[in-house]
Formats: sequence, structure tokens, C-alpha cells
Amino acid sequence: MKTSLFRAGLTCAAALTASVATAGPADPFDEVPMAPAGTLPNDLSVDATFSGDGLQTIDFNDGFSEADLAKRVFPAEGGGYWVVGVHGTGINEPPRAVIAKLLPNGNLDTSYNGGGRIVAMPMDLIEDVTQGPFQTLYFTGRYTHPQAGDLDFGVFCVDVDGDPCQGFGTNGFKSVSFDLGSGSQHHDDVPARITYAFSSLYVGGSCGSGSGTSYNDAACVTKLSAATGAVDSGFADAGRYHRNFDFGGSRRDAVTDLLAYSPQAGQVRLVLVGDLMINAPSDTDGFIASLDGISGQESSQFGGAGFSRLIFDLGSSRADHATRVIRRGDGGFIVAGYAVDDSASPTQEQMFLAAFDPFGSFDTRFGSNGTLNRLVLSGTNRPFALAERPRTGDLVIGLNARADLFGDGHPIATVVQFSRLGNSIHALAALDVPGTGGSYLSTGGGDLLIDGTDRVVVVGNRQWNGLDYDMVAARYVATDRIFADHFGSVTADH
Repeated sequence: MKTSLFRAGLTCAAALTASVATAGPADPFDEVPMAPAGTLPNDLSVDATFSGDGLQTIDFNDGFSEADLAKRVFPAEGGGYWVVGVHGTGINEPPRAVIAKLLPNGNLDTSYNGGGRIVAMPMDLIEDVTQGPFQTLYFTGRYTHPQAGDLDFGVFCVDVDGDPCQGFGTNGFKSVSFDLGSGSQHHDDVPARITYAFSSLYVGGSCGSGSGTSYNDAACVTKLSAATGAVDSGFADAGRYHRNFDFGGSRRDAVTDLLAYSPQAGQVRLVLVGDLMINAPSDTDGFIASLDGISGQESSQFGGAGFSRLIFDLGSSRADHATRVIRRGDGGFIVAGYAVDDSASPTQEQMFLAAFDPFGSFDTRFGSNGTLNRLVLSGTNRPFALAERPRTGDLVIGLNARADLFGDGHPIATVVQFSRLGNSIHALAALDVPGTGGSYLSTGGGDLLIDGTDRVVVVGNRQWNGLDYDMVAARYVATDRIFADHFGSVTADH
């Protein structure tokens, strides 16, 4: 197990300062202490009670690979966390999945198979994973059809012991093909995101639907039984939904994230976000759309036309990409993504947020008429995760960025917290973990969650050396009890 210190950048009026939370007396108003003397109170203060310094590194180095990259983090029974990722680069053979369990204090739970499990995957590449009941895990990824040779959606179910789920597909595996296009080169179906809801699995991605030299990928979703893996034939067209937006001709569209919820008993709504291409070589808009989660029918009234577009067009490329969506406590939605500004030199990628009401119209109370875009750090700002603090409505966004503020531009993961209406940044932390010899090589983000005691847990990976990557987990606590969260009512600070 390799261990190392890491640094966390915390903003206050553009200043960068380090801050560490320490244990203190019980507080009847909050579950975390004030920041210690001499440090800056912050909603993303490093939790030094987590593994001793706020950081845990996890590796599964073996003869197969030394590359371990965290994809997702889930709550575990008893207050700990499941960290799930990928083992292997996929260069020589399909990567495997890795599952580790952390105790509430951030230490590795060695009672879980001595420290974790490596699970062989029947897929070529793992794209995402979600958690189901009884801590079951459902992986989705690219699967090459053994006869046709094209790519299909693959879904693999494993139980808490890492064994294939009994009764799910064949030995825990199910593949789903759309084959919308004409010719095998237009039959590649690539999943991006999977979610479990109401005893079902929803998997979204992009599906080839062109012909000849015209590549026309569709945004697509399938629905499966979480128990058996059977495709739900009553959903959309034989269990498969797809949409070609086709603005200005044949273009590539894709689902990048999705969620499901029940607005009332007996109903399920599915919300999709992703990219749709416009009539230009690189002109891409983000979108949000809604489906009936049972029938798969489009919600024609959502956004006024069944969907809403996210258009920022900051540079000549006009490339805007939606990456994540959440449902807010008030029933509305927040979409996160990034907008490419190639009018800047070098090219910048600004993070954006967009707020929608429950019916898909922009929530004009948020930002400027429902949207905001911000260059949080110079260079890259790509959201990999998004969450809402339940008590305040503040938004916590994980960004894959560049360490330009530290001088050399190496990749880092950052976490930024915006006020609930998007009018100000309340906190920022930079997860920047050194590799061999103490040099800062690369840190990437994979996922984050806000646990039951309002702590932010972020997982990702750091480059140790060459192709040796370790999974990392960090935890942050809120020590700012005056300005960002707790002065007056929840709505007093926007």
C-alpha cells in the first residue's frame, strides 16, 4: 500500500490556502467542529479524521496490472464506503473490476476479503457501475459480439462477495444490441451510464444508426430487470429507446448521464442528459430530456418540445457538453457540463451549470436566466460528479482540471461548491496527490457523494509512476458555520 500526503487548495477571494479540520467538542448545531485557530473556515475542509490525513490510497498491484482507477463510490452499511473501479489498462486484455471497502474512519476494511476483490469482467471496457439492493453492483461496458464483431451494451451483476448474481442473465451477464444502422460499421452500441431504480436498470449511451459513409449515432437507453437481466419489452421499442435529434442533417448524439425518480405512486420518470450535434463539424449542444420510465414514451411537454438545449457557444468551435444531472430537493434539476472556449489562447474549457424546473423549463432564479459558466481553474474544467447539500441546497461539483495555479499544468481533481442559486462560490478544494519521489504527475476524479453526516467523499486516481495508478479517496467536512451555510435562514446566503 503506497501512502502519501496531498494538498488541498481552498479559495477565498482568489487566494489559495491549505486548511485541515481537526476533532473538537460536540456541537448541538452541527456535526463538525469549527476550523482550528489559524486556518480558514471552509465547507470543503480536509477531514483529518479520515485515514489520519484526509486521504486513502488503494492499489491492487499484481502480475496482471498496476493500474487501478476508481469509477464510483457508494455508501456501505455501518457508515463506511464502497470504492469500485477498474484494474488494468485494457491494452493487452480486458480490464477487471476492483472492489474495496473503507471503514467510516477511512481505513481499509480488511475483513472484506483481506482488503478487497478483483473480479474478471466479460466485457472489453468498463464504463460505469451502479449499486442495487443488498449492495449488489451492476457494471456496464462495451462488449464485442462474438459473431457479428460489433459493440453491444454489456451489463454484469456481482453480489457483495464479488460472485456473479444468480438468475441474472447468463452467469451474471447480459448483452443488449440495438443495431439501428445499415451495415456492421453502424451497429456499434456504446453505453456510458447505468442507474438502478424501482427494481429496474436503465443504461444510456450512443447507438450507431447511420448508413454508408453517413455516421448518425443516436442517443439511446435500454431498460432491464435488475433481478433477471431480461430486457423490458414494454419499454419504448422492444425495450430500447433511441432518438436522433439530427439538427442540420446526420449528426452524432449521445446520452452521458441519466436518473430515474417517481413523481407519484405508480409513476416513474426518466431524465436524460447528453450531447447533440448541430450543423457544423464541432458544434455540439448539451441537452436534457425526459421519458416515461415505464413505457419509454417521450414527455412531449418537457421543456416545451420534449427536451431543452444547453447552448453557450463561447468560441468558434461552439462545443458544449453536458456530463451530469441531479434532481434537486425541490423537484427541479441541475445539469453540469463544460463549454469549450477556443477564442482563448490556449483553449479553455469552462464549467457550466444549468437549472431546470420539474417541467424542463429553465429556472431563471438560478445564475443568469437559469445558467452560469465559470472558469474555475485556468484550462480544463470538466465535471465528473454533481451533488446537492440537503440542508442548504448548495451544489458540490467534482471537476477534472489542470493545476495551472500550481505552475505546471498537470491534471488534478477539484471540488467546487456553489451557492444554491449559483451566485457565488462558497468553497473549493484541489485533490492533488503526488506520485513516486513526491512529484505531482496526475490526479483524476471519478465520483463523489455526500454522506449521511454532510461530509463530501471524493474518489479518483493518482499516477504513481508510468502505468502504475492507485485509487484514491478523500473526505471533506464543513467548518464554515457563518458565511456559507448557517447565518440566518438557508436562503440568507445565495
